[in-house]
Amino acid sequence: MDKFCSYCGAPLAEGAKFCGHCGKKVGMPSGEVDVEPNSDFRVFPNRDYYDKNPANDYTIKEQYFSYHGRLNRKRYFFRSLAEIFVFVVLVILSVVIFPLMILVVPAAIAITVSGVMLTIRRFHDLDKSGWFYLFLFVPVADVIVSLYLVFAKGTDGPNRYGPDPLFEAPLLKH
Repeated sequence: MDKFCSYCGAPLAEGAKFCGHCGKKVGMPSGEVDVEPNSDFRVFPNRDYYDKNPANDYTIKEQYFSYHGRLNRKRYFFRSLAEIFVFVVLVILSVVIFPLMILVVPAAIAITVSGVMLTIRRFHDLDKSGWFYLFLFVPVADVIVSLYLVFAKGTDGPNRYGPDPLFEAPLLKH
């Protein structure tokens, strides 16, 4: 029997039939699930896994269109700045080249949605609910909250929304 899970690599307890980390059956290829026909089989997400493993931050979708996880001050600031830059360039080009005007509305919608997602993830880094976004619709409070988002340090270590985005995992030893 393997000492490590073939799916997630977690160490296995002696005599374990299932991985305690990911729940896969020990000794099975990662793509197969051993389920009896007509059984009442339900998949429950392993919240522990998502709390310990940050979102894949290498895709545009995860960088700009996901509200899961946390976003530190620097990334929040520069990604917001990038959104503003792209929108301003698109508006200027649409004024110069009129047919590009048709791209402004979809781009504005995409940038607005992305901005909301970035802000929610920034609130998560401050250990606040994404619903705090609604404070940005309150006059005067919006300025204070915006400054808070840009200048406040996120919570140290993991919080209820995920691991610290500034934490760098040590290299795994094989």
